[in-house]
Amino acid sequence: MALLYSCTKSDPGSGGTKKNPTYDIKMNGNVNDQIKFEGACTQVYAMYYPLDASYPNERSLNIQGSDGTKIFGFLLYWQGTFPANPQFNCDVNAAPADQFAVGQYIPDASNSSTAYSTADGGTGICTITNYDQTTQTISGTFQFNAKLTVNGSPTGPSANFSGSFTDIPINDLTDPNNPKGPCFGSTGATLGGGTGGGGGGGSTTTITFVNPTYTTMDISFNGQTKTAAAGSSAVFSGTANSSATGTATTSGKTTSGTQVGSLLTWNISQAFPASGNLNYTLNAGPDYFFLKMKNQSSLGIQKVYVNYGLVNQTVDNISVPNNGTVYNLGYYKAFSNSNVRAENGNNYWLWSTLSLPYINNQSITVTAN
Repeated sequence: MALLYSCTKSDPGSGGTKKNPTYDIKMNGNVNDQIKFEGACTQVYAMYYPLDASYPNERSLNIQGSDGTKIFGFLLYWQGTFPANPQFNCDVNAAPADQFAVGQYIPDASNSSTAYSTADGGTGICTITNYDQTTQTISGTFQFNAKLTVNGSPTGPSANFSGSFTDIPINDLTDPNNPKGPCFGSTGATLGGGTGGGGGGGSTTTITFVNPTYTTMDISFNGQTKTAAAGSSAVFSGTANSSATGTATTSGKTTSGTQVGSLLTWNISQAFPASGNLNYTLNAGPDYFFLKMKNQSSLGIQKVYVNYGLVNQTVDNISVPNNGTVYNLGYYKAFSNSNVRAENGNNYWLWSTLSLPYINNQSITVTAN
């Protein structure tokens, strides 16, 4: 589950802080990088929610930095007033329920389903070194280890993160329709002093499911069913911070609607963001490829085999006319020795080497001459 959110922000007005907030991060292990976010409310900020629906009776503060390409941050949880000893354990399995943190790094801001997150077996500490109630800013240091997760499931490997954040403006989202704090020109409530429900007060937010595949996708989520054309998206609404489940499916199809190749299925479990919209990209993984075919021979094609002679061989009785047009067929399992064979009676065409790139949403076009 993606834990970092976004909201509409403005640069501090005359009532806001004049400090220059920064977020410095060093990474090593599977990720070797060093980045620094700096630049008022457009790049570094914190959002305070008096209660969070995922952890009832908890307060939460999302301290986040972003340059539009990468996102990094902490989600701190505590009960009651802000802790006198503000050191937050990032091991959610060992930390006490009344004070813990989740650290997260999203390498691609447009795809929050892929992240390094301590929520899945990570360890570490986030320590608050200064909380200025007058200017509503917060500073701290951190170090943690996090695993790579995809759609909330750890896939390994892990990386180490360390660094600091300084003078991050705190914005009070007790009422998401009337946010307060340095980014909005007025001070907010002290941490732990706000009242409200669910971090979103029962407000409605949205999740946009993005379809980067080659075929129309059917999506059922939170009691709603919609379709998203290839390269398009579908928007679903729900209560802020509430969790929802659903499925998405897609496949190649003939002109009469018969399935061609494999049916791809996604099982979705995702919470609605505290405010605004969350993009959720439904990628076809590198273990599948999409097949396109162009027939410029003297014969029509009547049958197509994929992975011919292999354990995962498939056959589709489909017609591909010899008109030189590229036709979309379907999704098939990707292997280093994947092949394609097309037939017309005793005549056949064989593509024994496909040279797949093994990336998300990969496709290949074969041509019959």
